[in-house]
Amino acid sequence: MTRPRYLLIAIVLILSIASCKKNAGNKAPIVDAGPSQTIYLPDSARVKGTITDDGKIVANLWSQIAGPKQANILNPGADSTVIIFSVPGNYSFQLLSTDNEGAVGVDTVAILVNPNKNKAPIVDAGPSQTITLPDSARVKGTITDDGSVVSNLWSQIAGPRQANILNPGAESTAIIFSVSGNYSFKLQSTDNEGAVGVDTVSIQVNPVELKTLTLQPVNNPWEFNLAAISPLAAPDDRSYVPTYDLPVMFWLKPNNDWYEVRPMIKFDLSSIPPNQTIVSANLYLYSYPGTTQNGTTANTGPQNGFNAKMITSDWSPATVNWNNQPVTSGAVYAMAYDTKEAQLDMNFIVTEALLYMTRNKFNYGFMLQMANNNPNYNSRTFVSSHNPDLSLADKFPKLVVVYKRS
Repeated sequence: MTRPRYLLIAIVLILSIASCKKNAGNKAPIVDAGPSQTIYLPDSARVKGTITDDGKIVANLWSQIAGPKQANILNPGADSTVIIFSVPGNYSFQLLSTDNEGAVGVDTVAILVNPNKNKAPIVDAGPSQTITLPDSARVKGTITDDGSVVSNLWSQIAGPRQANILNPGAESTAIIFSVSGNYSFKLQSTDNEGAVGVDTVSIQVNPVELKTLTLQPVNNPWEFNLAAISPLAAPDDRSYVPTYDLPVMFWLKPNNDWYEVRPMIKFDLSSIPPNQTIVSANLYLYSYPGTTQNGTTANTGPQNGFNAKMITSDWSPATVNWNNQPVTSGAVYAMAYDTKEAQLDMNFIVTEALLYMTRNKFNYGFMLQMANNNPNYNSRTFVSSHNPDLSLADKFPKLVVVYKRS
């Protein structure tokens, strides 16, 4: 009976030694909870542990071991997790890792949580713009900040000439330009803790858009020839609607009898939109080709200079005549000097007259009149829009107006 007892004791002893040897061979996990961190509220922290083991890790556990208030560990059983804080302070966290043989490794990490860190304002000066003079531009900034914005400042940083920023201290302002070109503007915003945010915007300013109106009607109803023949005390009215030509003439005979014609012409300006500024206006009269209805060349006489005067009172071809003439301005808006050429087309600059008409909201046209009532036969004859020969249509009286938006 003694031998089996000793045999059992020997077996137990051998198993115990084997078990001890087995346990003595396992090493605890080596845990690194990561470097210390510093954050600013409301930011969160991400901790990432590094665990090495000679076996297998079966469990991880993040836990807070110090800090002014319990933090929120979102995934405490993972090797990496996000931690959310509600108050600033010094925090410590422990990562405990257990392997498949029950061995445990531990490391800690410190996190300094600072109060909210002020951030600079986020500034958006708005999209790029393209405008055409004389339009102004309106810029509108958008500013966001974690505190409060205490000041804004718009300033010009590029451009061919200084623009006029009407309200530089506002988020939104109009900007007025005097010349075209590429411009850049900066919006700078400062918050209550002195942080500054900046953004820029570019504005392409195109030149003023000029438009041209060409008026050269056929059978213009506002062409009329005032005409009279002596005696001077009670001249015989011979006024008429032109059929072929517009003769500007004065004929003083040796016996002092005379004959005079003063053409009047008006163009319909209603197609010029409102709120426009006249840039230029030119009245074109074309010499009558060949022999005139009076059997002469277009330009006759040694003293055939004439004037174009602005008509300043209303008139109608149905009622106007020599003894019922409209009023003309005292000023001469265009002048044609004496010429010996048989034909000479005229280009009168009548810009000032058109500006005066548009400013005062009337349009009664022009009267053509010899500059002086000199002896002999003096005339300048031009093609009328009533001429039935339409091959001469490009020589009908023409008014060309260039204008722009005010």
